[in-house]
Amino acid sequence: MKSLAKNSAFNAVYTILNLLFPLITSVYSARILLPEGVGRVAYAQSIVSYFVTFASLGLPNYGLREIAKAKDSYNKKCKLFTELLILNSISTSVSLVTYVILFSVNPYMKIQSHLFCACGLLIVLNYFNIDWFYQGEEEYVYIVCRSIVIKVLSVLAILILVRNQSDYVIYAWISSLALGGNYILNIIHSRKYVKLVFSDINLKPHIKPIVLMALGILLSSIYSKVDVTMLGAMSGERNTGLYTNGIKIVDMIISTSTAMTAVFMPRLSYYFENNNDEFVKLIKTGTSVLSFITFPLAFGLFMVAPKAVCILFGDAFIESATIIRILCVLIIIKGFGNLLCYQLTMCTGNEKERIPAALFGSISNVIMNALLIPIYAGAGAAVASIISEGIVNGYQLVKMRTIVDIQFDKSILYKSIMSSIFMGAVCFFIGRINTEMWISTVITVVSGIAAYIGMNLILKNEMLFEIMKTINEKILRRACEK
Repeated sequence: MKSLAKNSAFNAVYTILNLLFPLITSVYSARILLPEGVGRVAYAQSIVSYFVTFASLGLPNYGLREIAKAKDSYNKKCKLFTELLILNSISTSVSLVTYVILFSVNPYMKIQSHLFCACGLLIVLNYFNIDWFYQGEEEYVYIVCRSIVIKVLSVLAILILVRNQSDYVIYAWISSLALGGNYILNIIHSRKYVKLVFSDINLKPHIKPIVLMALGILLSSIYSKVDVTMLGAMSGERNTGLYTNGIKIVDMIISTSTAMTAVFMPRLSYYFENNNDEFVKLIKTGTSVLSFITFPLAFGLFMVAPKAVCILFGDAFIESATIIRILCVLIIIKGFGNLLCYQLTMCTGNEKERIPAALFGSISNVIMNALLIPIYAGAGAAVASIISEGIVNGYQLVKMRTIVDIQFDKSILYKSIMSSIFMGAVCFFIGRINTEMWISTVITVVSGIAAYIGMNLILKNEMLFEIMKTINEKILRRACEK
Protein backbone atom coordinates (compact mmCIF):
# COMPACT_ATOMS: atom_id res chain seq x y z
CA MET A 1 0.00 0.00 0.00
CA LYS A 2 1.06 3.58 -0.58
CA SER A 3 2.29 5.57 2.43
CA LEU A 4 -0.64 7.06 4.33
CA ALA A 5 1.53 9.90 5.62
CA LYS A 6 2.68 10.69 2.06
CA ASN A 7 -0.90 10.57 0.80
CA SER A 8 -2.00 12.88 3.61
CA ALA A 9 0.76 15.35 2.77
CA PHE A 10 -0.02 15.36 -0.95
CA ASN A 11 -3.75 15.57 -0.33
CA ALA A 12 -3.14 18.51 1.98
CA VAL A 13 -1.18 20.20 -0.81
CA TYR A 14 -3.94 19.35 -3.32
CA THR A 15 -6.69 20.67 -1.05
CA ILE A 16 -4.79 23.85 -0.27
CA LEU A 17 -4.17 24.41 -3.98
CA ASN A 18 -7.85 23.89 -4.74
CA LEU A 19 -8.68 26.72 -2.36
CA LEU A 20 -5.55 28.86 -2.55
CA PHE A 21 -5.78 29.45 -6.28
CA PRO A 22 -9.48 30.44 -6.16
CA LEU A 23 -8.58 32.66 -3.21
CA ILE A 24 -5.84 34.30 -5.28
CA THR A 25 -8.24 34.88 -8.13
CA SER A 26 -10.85 36.10 -5.64
CA VAL A 27 -8.41 38.64 -4.24
CA TYR A 28 -7.86 39.99 -7.75
CA SER A 29 -11.48 39.72 -8.92
CA ALA A 30 -12.82 41.34 -5.74
CA ARG A 31 -10.98 44.54 -6.60
CA ILE A 32 -12.00 44.40 -10.26
CA LEU A 33 -15.57 43.05 -10.12
CA LEU A 34 -16.47 44.49 -6.68
CA PRO A 35 -19.14 42.87 -4.43
CA GLU A 36 -21.85 43.17 -7.08
CA GLY A 37 -19.88 41.37 -9.79
CA VAL A 38 -18.61 38.69 -7.41
CA GLY A 39 -22.15 38.13 -6.15
CA ARG A 40 -23.54 37.89 -9.69
CA VAL A 41 -21.11 35.10 -10.63
CA ALA A 42 -21.53 33.34 -7.27
CA TYR A 43 -25.32 33.29 -7.66
CA ALA A 44 -25.09 31.75 -11.14
CA GLN A 45 -22.55 29.19 -9.94
CA SER A 46 -24.81 28.25 -7.03
CA ILE A 47 -27.68 27.49 -9.45
CA VAL A 48 -25.45 25.40 -11.71
CA SER A 49 -23.98 23.54 -8.73
CA TYR A 50 -27.29 21.77 -8.13
CA PHE A 51 -27.24 20.37 -11.67
CA VAL A 52 -23.59 19.36 -11.37
CA THR A 53 -24.40 17.59 -8.10
CA PHE A 54 -27.20 15.65 -9.79
CA ALA A 55 -24.99 14.88 -12.79
CA SER A 56 -22.35 13.40 -10.48
CA LEU A 57 -24.99 11.02 -9.08
CA GLY A 58 -23.00 10.13 -5.97
CA LEU A 59 -20.17 8.71 -8.08
CA PRO A 60 -17.37 10.75 -6.47
CA ASN A 61 -18.05 8.90 -3.20
CA TYR A 62 -19.22 5.52 -4.47
CA GLY A 63 -16.54 5.33 -7.16
CA LEU A 64 -13.75 6.14 -4.71
CA ARG A 65 -14.88 3.41 -2.32
CA GLU A 66 -15.40 0.72 -4.96
CA ILE A 67 -12.16 1.43 -6.84
CA ALA A 68 -10.30 1.21 -3.52
CA LYS A 69 -11.81 -2.24 -2.95
CA ALA A 70 -11.06 -3.46 -6.50
CA LYS A 71 -7.49 -2.14 -6.83
CA ASP A 72 -5.96 -5.65 -6.49
CA SER A 73 -7.77 -6.97 -9.59
CA TYR A 74 -7.08 -5.23 -12.91
CA ASN A 75 -9.94 -6.92 -14.80
CA LYS A 76 -12.45 -6.19 -12.05
CA LYS A 77 -11.24 -2.60 -11.89
CA CYS A 78 -11.61 -2.09 -15.68
CA LYS A 79 -15.13 -3.50 -15.65
CA LEU A 80 -16.10 -1.34 -12.67
CA PHE A 81 -14.58 1.78 -14.26
CA THR A 82 -16.56 1.24 -17.48
CA GLU A 83 -19.84 0.66 -15.65
CA LEU A 84 -19.45 3.79 -13.55
CA LEU A 85 -18.47 5.88 -16.55
CA ILE A 86 -21.65 4.76 -18.36
CA LEU A 87 -23.79 5.69 -15.34
CA ASN A 88 -22.05 9.06 -15.16
CA SER A 89 -22.85 9.71 -18.84
CA ILE A 90 -26.53 8.89 -18.31
CA SER A 91 -26.93 11.12 -15.25
CA THR A 92 -25.00 13.98 -16.87
CA SER A 93 -27.22 13.82 -19.98
CA VAL A 94 -30.37 14.03 -17.86
CA SER A 95 -28.97 16.93 -15.86
CA LEU A 96 -27.89 18.81 -18.99
CA VAL A 97 -31.30 18.49 -20.64
CA THR A 98 -33.02 19.70 -17.46
CA TYR A 99 -30.69 22.69 -17.25
CA VAL A 100 -31.39 23.64 -20.87
CA ILE A 101 -35.14 23.50 -20.18
CA LEU A 102 -34.78 25.75 -17.12
CA PHE A 103 -32.55 28.10 -19.09
CA SER A 104 -35.20 28.44 -21.80
CA VAL A 105 -38.03 29.37 -19.41
CA ASN A 106 -36.27 31.45 -16.70
CA PRO A 107 -36.29 35.21 -17.46
CA TYR A 108 -33.25 36.08 -15.32
CA MET A 109 -31.17 33.30 -16.89
CA LYS A 110 -32.10 34.64 -20.33
CA ILE A 111 -31.02 38.16 -19.36
CA GLN A 112 -27.70 36.78 -18.07
CA SER A 113 -27.48 34.15 -20.82
CA HIS A 114 -23.72 34.49 -21.38
CA LEU A 115 -23.05 34.10 -17.66
CA PHE A 116 -25.24 31.01 -17.29
CA CYS A 117 -23.70 29.46 -20.41
CA ALA A 118 -20.24 29.99 -18.95
CA CYS A 119 -21.18 28.45 -15.61
CA GLY A 120 -23.28 25.73 -17.26
CA LEU A 121 -20.18 24.45 -19.07
CA LEU A 122 -19.39 22.57 -15.85
CA ILE A 123 -22.36 20.27 -16.49
CA VAL A 124 -21.04 19.35 -19.94
CA LEU A 125 -17.54 18.76 -18.60
CA ASN A 126 -18.89 16.39 -15.97
CA TYR A 127 -18.92 13.70 -18.71
CA PHE A 128 -15.15 13.53 -18.16
CA ASN A 129 -15.14 13.71 -14.36
CA ILE A 130 -13.25 10.68 -13.03
CA ASP A 131 -11.47 12.22 -10.05
CA TRP A 132 -12.97 9.41 -7.95
CA PHE A 133 -10.82 6.91 -9.86
CA TYR A 134 -7.52 8.57 -8.98
CA GLN A 135 -8.56 9.05 -5.35
CA GLY A 136 -9.54 5.39 -5.09
CA GLU A 137 -6.16 4.46 -6.58
CA GLU A 138 -4.49 6.84 -4.09
CA GLU A 139 -2.66 8.58 -6.95
CA TYR A 140 -2.25 11.85 -5.09
CA VAL A 141 1.10 12.74 -6.66
CA TYR A 142 -0.50 12.86 -10.11
CA ILE A 143 -3.52 14.75 -8.76
CA VAL A 144 -1.33 17.46 -7.25
CA CYS A 145 0.94 17.87 -10.30
CA ARG A 146 -2.03 18.05 -12.67
CA SER A 147 -3.78 20.54 -10.44
CA ILE A 148 -0.78 22.87 -10.24
CA VAL A 149 -0.45 23.11 -14.04
CA ILE A 150 -4.14 23.84 -14.65
CA LYS A 151 -4.46 26.32 -11.81
CA VAL A 152 -1.39 28.30 -12.79
CA LEU A 153 -2.75 28.63 -16.32
CA SER A 154 -6.17 29.71 -15.03
CA VAL A 155 -4.69 32.37 -12.75
CA LEU A 156 -2.63 33.78 -15.61
CA ALA A 157 -5.73 33.85 -17.83
CA ILE A 158 -7.70 35.77 -15.21
CA LEU A 159 -4.91 38.27 -14.62
CA ILE A 160 -4.61 38.90 -18.38
CA LEU A 161 -8.27 38.85 -19.46
CA VAL A 162 -10.29 40.16 -16.49
CA ARG A 163 -9.54 43.88 -16.53
CA ASN A 164 -12.74 45.72 -15.57
CA GLN A 165 -16.10 45.22 -13.82
CA SER A 166 -17.88 44.13 -17.01
CA ASP A 167 -15.56 41.11 -17.41
CA TYR A 168 -17.45 38.95 -14.91
CA VAL A 169 -18.57 36.59 -17.72
CA ILE A 170 -14.95 36.05 -18.79
CA TYR A 171 -14.13 35.28 -15.16
CA ALA A 172 -16.91 32.67 -15.12
CA TRP A 173 -15.68 31.07 -18.38
CA ILE A 174 -12.14 30.75 -17.07
CA SER A 175 -13.35 29.28 -13.76
CA SER A 176 -15.33 26.59 -15.59
CA LEU A 177 -12.56 25.81 -18.08
CA ALA A 178 -10.02 25.49 -15.28
CA LEU A 179 -12.01 22.66 -13.75
CA GLY A 180 -12.69 21.15 -17.16
CA GLY A 181 -9.01 21.05 -17.95
CA ASN A 182 -8.53 18.74 -14.97
CA TYR A 183 -11.25 16.39 -16.20
CA ILE A 184 -9.89 16.13 -19.74
CA LEU A 185 -6.36 15.44 -18.51
CA ASN A 186 -7.81 12.76 -16.23
CA ILE A 187 -9.36 10.88 -19.12
CA ILE A 188 -6.17 11.01 -21.19
CA HIS A 189 -3.99 9.89 -18.29
CA SER A 190 -6.37 7.12 -17.16
CA ARG A 191 -5.22 4.87 -20.03
CA LYS A 192 -2.10 4.21 -17.96
CA TYR A 193 -4.16 2.51 -15.25
CA VAL A 194 -7.35 1.18 -16.79
CA LYS A 195 -9.16 0.49 -20.06
CA LEU A 196 -12.79 0.42 -21.14
CA VAL A 197 -14.35 -3.03 -21.45
CA PHE A 198 -17.88 -3.55 -22.71
CA SER A 199 -18.29 -7.28 -22.17
CA ASP A 200 -20.36 -8.57 -19.26
CA ILE A 201 -21.42 -5.05 -18.27
CA ASN A 202 -23.91 -5.00 -15.37
CA LEU A 203 -25.15 -1.64 -14.10
CA LYS A 204 -27.84 -2.97 -11.78
CA PRO A 205 -25.69 -3.70 -8.68
CA HIS A 206 -24.50 -0.09 -8.63
CA ILE A 207 -27.88 1.60 -8.95
CA LYS A 208 -29.21 1.19 -5.40
CA PRO A 209 -26.07 2.36 -3.51
CA ILE A 210 -25.49 5.18 -6.00
CA VAL A 211 -29.10 6.37 -5.73
CA LEU A 212 -28.85 6.33 -1.93
CA MET A 213 -25.61 8.30 -2.06
CA ALA A 214 -26.99 10.66 -4.69
CA LEU A 215 -30.08 11.35 -2.61
CA GLY A 216 -27.96 12.10 0.43
CA ILE A 217 -25.64 14.34 -1.59
CA LEU A 218 -28.51 16.18 -3.28
CA LEU A 219 -30.08 16.87 0.11
CA SER A 220 -26.68 17.86 1.47
CA SER A 221 -26.23 20.28 -1.40
CA ILE A 222 -29.43 22.00 -0.35
CA TYR A 223 -28.25 22.77 3.18
CA SER A 224 -24.69 23.51 2.04
CA LYS A 225 -25.51 25.66 -1.01
CA VAL A 226 -28.97 27.06 -0.46
CA ASP A 227 -27.51 29.89 1.64
CA VAL A 228 -25.97 31.57 -1.42
CA THR A 229 -29.06 30.90 -3.53
CA MET A 230 -31.48 32.34 -0.95
CA LEU A 231 -29.15 35.22 -0.12
CA GLY A 232 -28.95 36.17 -3.80
CA ALA A 233 -32.72 36.02 -4.19
CA MET A 234 -33.60 37.77 -0.90
CA SER A 235 -30.75 40.17 -0.19
CA GLY A 236 -29.17 41.15 -3.51
CA GLU A 237 -25.86 40.78 -5.30
CA ARG A 238 -23.80 42.91 -2.89
CA ASN A 239 -24.61 40.85 0.22
CA THR A 240 -24.10 37.69 -1.81
CA GLY A 241 -20.64 38.91 -2.80
CA LEU A 242 -19.76 39.74 0.82
CA TYR A 243 -20.91 36.33 2.01
CA THR A 244 -19.28 34.40 -0.83
CA ASN A 245 -15.83 35.88 -0.29
CA GLY A 246 -16.14 35.40 3.45
CA ILE A 247 -17.05 31.75 3.13
CA LYS A 248 -14.19 31.18 0.66
CA ILE A 249 -11.69 31.95 3.42
CA VAL A 250 -13.49 29.69 5.89
CA ASP A 251 -13.74 26.88 3.33
CA MET A 252 -10.02 27.12 2.69
CA ILE A 253 -9.32 26.65 6.41
CA ILE A 254 -11.86 23.82 6.68
CA SER A 255 -10.36 21.98 3.73
CA THR A 256 -6.88 22.45 5.17
CA SER A 257 -7.99 20.95 8.48
CA THR A 258 -9.69 17.95 6.84
CA ALA A 259 -7.03 17.32 4.18
CA MET A 260 -4.83 15.30 6.53
CA THR A 261 -7.65 12.85 7.29
CA ALA A 262 -9.52 12.98 3.95
CA VAL A 263 -7.17 10.34 2.52
CA PHE A 264 -8.20 7.91 5.27
CA MET A 265 -11.33 6.81 3.41
CA PRO A 266 -9.77 4.28 0.98
CA ARG A 267 -7.76 2.79 3.85
CA LEU A 268 -10.77 2.80 6.20
CA SER A 269 -12.82 1.01 3.54
CA TYR A 270 -10.09 -1.64 3.24
CA TYR A 271 -9.59 -2.06 7.01
CA PHE A 272 -13.33 -2.27 7.67
CA GLU A 273 -13.44 -5.35 5.46
CA ASN A 274 -10.16 -6.92 6.62
CA ASN A 275 -8.76 -5.61 9.91
CA ASN A 276 -11.03 -4.16 12.63
CA ASP A 277 -8.19 -3.35 15.05
CA GLU A 278 -6.43 -1.19 12.46
CA PHE A 279 -9.80 0.35 11.56
CA VAL A 280 -10.40 1.53 15.14
CA LYS A 281 -6.78 2.64 15.51
CA LEU A 282 -6.96 4.76 12.36
CA ILE A 283 -10.13 6.49 13.58
CA LYS A 284 -8.42 7.36 16.87
CA THR A 285 -5.41 8.70 14.98
CA GLY A 286 -7.72 10.83 12.84
CA THR A 287 -9.54 12.36 15.83
CA SER A 288 -6.20 13.19 17.45
CA VAL A 289 -4.94 14.91 14.30
CA LEU A 290 -8.19 16.88 14.02
CA SER A 291 -8.04 17.92 17.69
CA PHE A 292 -4.55 19.26 17.16
CA ILE A 293 -5.42 21.14 13.94
CA THR A 294 -9.03 22.37 13.97
CA PHE A 295 -9.12 24.30 17.25
CA PRO A 296 -6.10 26.56 16.61
CA LEU A 297 -7.29 27.21 13.06
CA ALA A 298 -10.74 28.27 14.33
CA PHE A 299 -9.37 30.48 17.12
CA GLY A 300 -6.68 31.97 14.90
CA LEU A 301 -9.01 32.85 12.02
CA PHE A 302 -11.47 34.45 14.45
CA MET A 303 -8.74 36.77 15.73
CA VAL A 304 -7.33 37.89 12.34
CA ALA A 305 -10.58 37.95 10.30
CA PRO A 306 -10.99 41.76 9.93
CA LYS A 307 -7.39 42.33 8.90
CA ALA A 308 -7.36 39.32 6.59
CA VAL A 309 -10.44 40.59 4.75
CA CYS A 310 -9.02 44.08 4.24
CA ILE A 311 -5.66 42.74 3.04
CA LEU A 312 -7.17 40.16 0.69
CA PHE A 313 -10.30 41.82 -0.68
CA GLY A 314 -10.07 45.50 0.23
CA ASP A 315 -12.11 47.76 2.51
CA ALA A 316 -15.23 47.22 0.37
CA PHE A 317 -15.52 43.72 1.85
CA ILE A 318 -14.92 44.59 5.54
CA GLU A 319 -18.43 43.37 6.44
CA SER A 320 -17.30 39.88 5.46
CA ALA A 321 -15.23 39.75 8.69
CA THR A 322 -18.35 39.31 10.83
CA ILE A 323 -19.51 36.47 8.60
CA ILE A 324 -16.11 34.78 8.85
CA ARG A 325 -16.09 35.01 12.64
CA ILE A 326 -19.50 33.39 12.87
CA LEU A 327 -18.52 30.63 10.45
CA CYS A 328 -15.32 29.79 12.38
CA VAL A 329 -17.39 27.26 14.35
CA LEU A 330 -17.76 25.26 11.13
CA ILE A 331 -14.01 24.57 11.10
CA ILE A 332 -14.49 22.32 14.13
CA ILE A 333 -17.90 20.89 13.17
CA LYS A 334 -16.95 20.03 9.59
CA GLY A 335 -13.45 18.91 10.52
CA PHE A 336 -14.65 16.15 12.83
CA GLY A 337 -17.80 15.60 10.77
CA ASN A 338 -15.81 14.73 7.65
CA LEU A 339 -14.08 11.83 9.40
CA LEU A 340 -16.62 10.60 11.95
CA CYS A 341 -19.77 11.13 9.91
CA TYR A 342 -19.08 11.31 6.18
CA GLN A 343 -16.17 8.88 5.90
CA LEU A 344 -17.50 6.35 8.40
CA THR A 345 -20.97 6.18 6.86
CA MET A 346 -19.43 5.69 3.43
CA CYS A 347 -16.72 3.13 4.21
CA THR A 348 -19.03 1.01 6.38
CA GLY A 349 -21.82 0.93 3.80
CA ASN A 350 -24.19 3.01 5.96
CA GLU A 351 -24.64 5.83 3.47
CA LYS A 352 -28.40 5.55 3.99
CA GLU A 353 -27.92 7.33 7.33
CA ARG A 354 -26.90 10.44 5.41
CA ILE A 355 -30.37 10.80 3.90
CA PRO A 356 -32.41 11.62 7.04
CA ALA A 357 -29.49 13.69 8.37
CA ALA A 358 -29.36 15.75 5.16
CA LEU A 359 -33.15 16.03 5.10
CA PHE A 360 -33.25 17.46 8.64
CA GLY A 361 -30.35 19.77 7.80
CA SER A 362 -31.98 21.01 4.59
CA ILE A 363 -35.32 21.75 6.24
CA SER A 364 -33.69 23.57 9.15
CA ASN A 365 -31.41 25.54 6.85
CA VAL A 366 -34.18 26.73 4.56
CA ILE A 367 -36.33 27.74 7.55
CA MET A 368 -33.48 29.52 9.35
CA ASN A 369 -32.36 31.29 6.17
CA ALA A 370 -35.91 32.46 5.50
CA LEU A 371 -36.13 33.87 9.03
CA LEU A 372 -32.64 35.34 9.41
CA ILE A 373 -31.57 36.60 5.97
CA PRO A 374 -34.22 39.39 5.73
CA ILE A 375 -32.98 40.75 9.09
CA TYR A 376 -29.25 39.96 9.23
CA ALA A 377 -28.36 39.26 5.55
CA GLY A 378 -25.06 37.33 5.30
CA ALA A 379 -24.65 37.01 9.06
CA GLY A 380 -28.08 35.35 9.21
CA ALA A 381 -27.10 32.90 6.48
CA ALA A 382 -23.93 32.08 8.45
CA VAL A 383 -25.90 31.28 11.61
CA ALA A 384 -28.30 29.12 9.59
CA SER A 385 -25.34 27.18 8.15
CA ILE A 386 -23.94 26.46 11.62
CA ILE A 387 -27.28 25.22 12.92
CA SER A 388 -27.87 22.95 9.93
CA GLU A 389 -24.33 21.51 10.00
CA GLY A 390 -24.72 20.82 13.71
CA ILE A 391 -27.96 18.93 13.10
CA VAL A 392 -26.55 16.94 10.16
CA ASN A 393 -23.34 15.86 11.85
CA GLY A 394 -24.93 15.38 15.27
CA TYR A 395 -27.50 12.95 13.85
CA GLN A 396 -24.90 10.92 11.95
CA LEU A 397 -22.49 10.81 14.89
CA VAL A 398 -25.16 9.40 17.20
CA LYS A 399 -25.97 6.72 14.61
CA MET A 400 -22.36 5.81 13.87
CA ARG A 401 -21.45 5.43 17.55
CA THR A 402 -23.90 2.52 17.68
CA ILE A 403 -22.11 0.85 14.75
CA VAL A 404 -18.43 1.77 15.08
CA ASP A 405 -16.10 2.00 18.07
CA ILE A 406 -15.17 5.70 17.90
CA GLN A 407 -12.30 6.51 20.24
CA PHE A 408 -10.97 9.94 21.24
CA ASP A 409 -7.69 10.67 22.96
CA LYS A 410 -9.15 13.08 25.55
CA SER A 411 -5.71 14.21 26.67
CA ILE A 412 -4.81 15.47 23.18
CA LEU A 413 -8.25 17.07 22.83
CA TYR A 414 -8.06 19.00 26.11
CA LYS A 415 -4.45 20.09 25.63
CA SER A 416 -5.19 21.31 22.08
CA ILE A 417 -8.18 23.36 23.29
CA MET A 418 -6.22 24.91 26.17
CA SER A 419 -3.31 25.77 23.87
CA SER A 420 -5.73 27.32 21.36
CA ILE A 421 -7.29 29.53 24.04
CA PHE A 422 -3.82 30.71 25.08
CA MET A 423 -2.95 31.33 21.44
CA GLY A 424 -6.14 33.38 20.99
CA ALA A 425 -5.23 35.57 23.99
CA VAL A 426 -1.74 36.16 22.58
CA CYS A 427 -3.19 37.07 19.18
CA PHE A 428 -5.61 39.52 20.81
CA PHE A 429 -2.88 41.49 22.57
CA ILE A 430 -0.38 41.33 19.70
CA GLY A 431 -3.08 42.46 17.27
CA ARG A 432 -3.56 45.69 19.25
CA ILE A 433 -0.08 46.90 18.29
CA ASN A 434 -0.46 50.05 16.21
CA THR A 435 1.43 49.44 12.97
CA GLU A 436 0.87 48.71 9.28
CA MET A 437 -1.99 46.27 8.82
CA TRP A 438 -0.07 43.61 6.91
CA ILE A 439 2.86 43.83 9.36
CA SER A 440 0.51 43.52 12.31
CA THR A 441 -1.20 40.51 10.69
CA VAL A 442 2.09 38.71 10.01
CA ILE A 443 3.31 39.35 13.57
CA THR A 444 -0.02 38.17 14.99
CA VAL A 445 -0.01 34.94 12.96
CA VAL A 446 3.63 34.12 13.75
CA SER A 447 3.13 34.91 17.44
CA GLY A 448 -0.01 32.79 17.53
CA ILE A 449 1.72 29.77 15.99
CA ALA A 450 4.64 30.13 18.41
CA ALA A 451 2.26 30.46 21.37
CA TYR A 452 0.31 27.37 20.33
CA ILE A 453 3.40 25.22 19.87
CA GLY A 454 4.96 26.55 23.06
CA MET A 455 1.91 25.81 25.19
CA ASN A 456 1.61 22.32 23.69
CA LEU A 457 5.24 21.71 24.61
CA ILE A 458 4.57 22.85 28.17
CA LEU A 459 1.47 20.64 28.38
CA LYS A 460 3.37 17.77 26.71
CA ASN A 461 0.77 17.19 23.98
CA GLU A 462 1.48 13.72 22.59
CA MET A 463 0.36 14.67 19.08
CA LEU A 464 2.97 17.43 18.80
CA PHE A 465 5.73 15.05 19.86
CA GLU A 466 4.48 12.43 17.38
CA ILE A 467 4.63 14.98 14.56
CA MET A 468 8.13 16.06 15.59
CA LYS A 469 9.22 12.41 15.73
CA THR A 470 7.89 11.73 12.23
CA ILE A 471 9.67 14.80 10.82
CA ASN A 472 12.96 13.85 12.49
CA GLU A 473 12.74 10.30 11.15
CA LYS A 474 12.23 11.57 7.60
CA ILE A 475 15.17 13.98 7.89
CA LEU A 476 17.42 11.21 9.19
CA ARG A 477 16.26 8.83 6.46
CA ARG A 478 17.03 11.32 3.72
CA ALA A 479 20.41 12.11 5.28
CA CYS A 480 21.28 8.41 5.29
CA GLU A 481 20.16 8.02 1.66
CA LYS A 482 22.53 10.82 0.63
